[in-house]
Amino acid sequence: MSKDKAQGFLKGAAILSVSTVIVKMVGLLFSVFISNTIGVENVGYSTVAYDIFAIFNAAATVGLPVAMAKLVSAAYANNRPKRAEKIYSVAVRSFSIFGMVCSAAMFIFAQQFEYLFKMEGVIYSIRALAPTVFFCCVMSAVRGYFQGRSNMTPTAMSQTIEAVTKLLFGVSIAYALNKMWGEGKYSAAGSILGVSISAGIGMVYLLVRKRKQKKLDKINDVFDDSEEQPGSGRSILKELLKLSIPITLGACLLQGINFIDSAIINNRLDDIKAITQMLPKDLYSLWGNATKIFDLPGSIVIALSTSILPVLATAYERKDMKSVSRNISTSLRLTFMITIPCTIGFILYAQPVA
Repeated sequence: MSKDKAQGFLKGAAILSVSTVIVKMVGLLFSVFISNTIGVENVGYSTVAYDIFAIFNAAATVGLPVAMAKLVSAAYANNRPKRAEKIYSVAVRSFSIFGMVCSAAMFIFAQQFEYLFKMEGVIYSIRALAPTVFFCCVMSAVRGYFQGRSNMTPTAMSQTIEAVTKLLFGVSIAYALNKMWGEGKYSAAGSILGVSISAGIGMVYLLVRKRKQKKLDKINDVFDDSEEQPGSGRSILKELLKLSIPITLGACLLQGINFIDSAIINNRLDDIKAITQMLPKDLYSLWGNATKIFDLPGSIVIALSTSILPVLATAYERKDMKSVSRNISTSLRLTFMITIPCTIGFILYAQPVA
């Protein structure tokens, strides 16, 4: 891919898959430590906050890295690295503003979300998680740029850094607040604050990595002075929106359905509290822990789709339809090899895992 050392579909998928497994394992440790620190009955606060965060996060970040990867890979396939840099610049500026708006909306309307879920005290967790939307939006732009160059290492490293720092900061802050006040709503917010801090650290890592990459490109004479103009910022933004909006709408629709489902479930749990000794937030905590295990296979499949996108975009730009067909077939086979055993495993080993 031009002067880039493209890692290839399988290698990129392997890098992201390994990082995904590490992230999920660290996430499992995080859940265990948090449950032991603040009590499993208080995990429901963070679960509700994540459900709300998922909608804003989908609106701000789901479509962007896909659009970035597509446009950047197409630019390099046509030997236009300056255009790729312009795409990155436009994306970071535009979507940083959008991320700020989403973070502000999540923070401002936290009270209304608390009323909707009928869980007093969840406002603290929602507001502690709000800055993460902005951090993730910036990270999505940088990740999309590197993914467009078929370099999955920065994405994998940033995910791993996020997971480890979340474990360190989240558990530490939750433990400190639990010692100070002993109230679950504050301790849960402390664990969520660790998530926001880790996302901020991940963002800083990616921005530093991008700056180093640009310096390296200049040293290697990647940028050609004879290259045609990369296009106006407005035209590039239109292309980004054209590609990202359909994906974003689909993701927001799915997350919106999950959000409504979660709100209905939590309200129904509130209705049956008279016939059970467990509070609604206790039962909702069990729901949240189950979904974390359920999400693992899907996360690995997402790693496959992330890795194959720039490969397909490059092959399509070069009219190499045999390569397109071959890589799609390979990704589908790998998907079945992952999801079918996981489905059987969930059915057979649900009790031991629980």
